[in-house]
Amino acid sequence: METILYQKHKHLIIVGTSGHGKVLYDLVKGTNAYDSISFVDDNYASDTFLNEVYLGTVEDSFQYINTHDFFVGIGNNAIRKKISNTLLQHGANLISMLDPFTSVSSLATIGRGSCILKGACVGIDAMIGDGVILNTGCSVDHDCSIGNYVHVSVGAHVAGTVHIGEGSMLGAGSTVINNLSLCENVILGAGAVVIESLKEAGTYVGVPCKLIKR
Repeated sequence: METILYQKHKHLIIVGTSGHGKVLYDLVKGTNAYDSISFVDDNYASDTFLNEVYLGTVEDSFQYINTHDFFVGIGNNAIRKKISNTLLQHGANLISMLDPFTSVSSLATIGRGSCILKGACVGIDAMIGDGVILNTGCSVDHDCSIGNYVHVSVGAHVAGTVHIGEGSMLGAGSTVINNLSLCENVILGAGAVVIESLKEAGTYVGVPCKLIKR
């Protein structure tokens, strides 16, 4: 697959100037896909970031809708969804990014506004939704369905034919065995192991994982 999916323009705005935004900047900078990379952030006070242009708040970026592509580089699932929906309502073109050092099946599908970072693997017929983060070194095996605005953290592993509900977060090093389903808004603690389907939203930790907070 290409590194940049759904590209429409030659200029890019990344929403977010914290850690996740920096990772995405580093990824896209190495592709030479864009003539310029700029940033917006409602909570950033400086006028520059990594020597690129800071344009102001998310609302300030609306004037660039027809000339720039957008990517929401926010790690928090709920905030990423909110900002993405706002941009889409204003007609923004949201791209997806795939690090060149990933392994993604040509028969997998990737939604808009998603990123697949260095060392991640995505198997055949996997379906990755919109606004998904597949972080460094994670894996999503064959026939999985990853809902919108899910974050699969560093080194987490999802075995074959698993469904992950929208807004869920799989902590670093967590594992979901094959043929299971997780409902929306599940949070797995670091290193948690899921051996049965989870039907209630909340925070789960341990091996095997147990619900600790609804």
